[in-house]
Amino acid sequence: MDYLYKINNNNGITIKQFVSDLEGYETLEDLTKTSGTGKRRIRYPEFGSLGLLFLKFFKNHVSGQIYLLENRKNSYFYSLSFEEKKRFLESIKHLNVPLFVICGHKPLKRDVSLFREYNFPLYYTRDKRKDARDKIERYLNFIFAKKISIHGVLMDVFGIGILIRGKSGIGKSELAIDLLEKRHRLVADDLVIVHRNGEFITGYGLNNSPFAFHIEARGVGLINIKNLFGVEAIRVKKRVEIIIDLVSGDKIDNANFDRIRVKPQFENLLDLEIPKYTIPVTYSKNLANLIEVVALTHIATIMGQGAVDAINENINKSQKKQVIDKYFFIADDE
Repeated sequence: MDYLYKINNNNGITIKQFVSDLEGYETLEDLTKTSGTGKRRIRYPEFGSLGLLFLKFFKNHVSGQIYLLENRKNSYFYSLSFEEKKRFLESIKHLNVPLFVICGHKPLKRDVSLFREYNFPLYYTRDKRKDARDKIERYLNFIFAKKISIHGVLMDVFGIGILIRGKSGIGKSELAIDLLEKRHRLVADDLVIVHRNGEFITGYGLNNSPFAFHIEARGVGLINIKNLFGVEAIRVKKRVEIIIDLVSGDKIDNANFDRIRVKPQFENLLDLEIPKYTIPVTYSKNLANLIEVVALTHIATIMGQGAVDAINENINKSQKKQVIDKYFFIADDE
């Protein structure tokens, strides 16, 4: 079954969206107020190297890349004269730079007029250069990260992010409710968006949707998790550490099904290998308890206490020397 739907962002983002999204996180003031600025597009997630521009080395410039200026005492830009700044902007006017972000001291009006003259949007932030860079690059990396949407439920169980998948009607949402009653937390139901963040996969839902943190239970309708279980029952995003596929019990090939997971299963998700479990669904099973056991098993494995590894080690030891356990002779015979 195909659970994945690709989400692409090949066209970049407009400056208008960029500033709007950062509002409340990184406040940017438009100093040049050039008409049509908001429609310009940022097409690259990393800041360009300003030093190379000052040296007139343009080979490494990427079209649609933004630049960060520091306007503090002892900074290079601050030390330049008005004429030197003008020559600098003259030398780069042929480059596609969607905007400059300047931090530190607010620039002089005549400096701002230079950027306006050469049609370079200039935005100002009060933050220090490092703080501004970290915040903006974190946002841009998120925006430009490769994303896919998955039909399923993402839960936080004992601090482990578990992505639960399965065909429609198999009981994913009902399982999520059972886990919520056990004081675990919901991240997203029905539609989970995942993106790669370095060596991790992060998952979340459409938090700006009116259906965010709601679960649809068949025969009951929409359930507002935040209202019924409280804010402690939800979280905005979570790292995806385990994938669980729920399958109908009568669809399992018992002859070939690996019941003790001698060889752990993994699934490639955005070029990262994620542990995967396949759990047959029958009416007699308490799935919520099984999910908790999976989470605890994962924690034990991380700590080097995996059950399968321990059994294999014991088997290897017993094969080397077959002895009768001394406690066998003093055990209770009842």
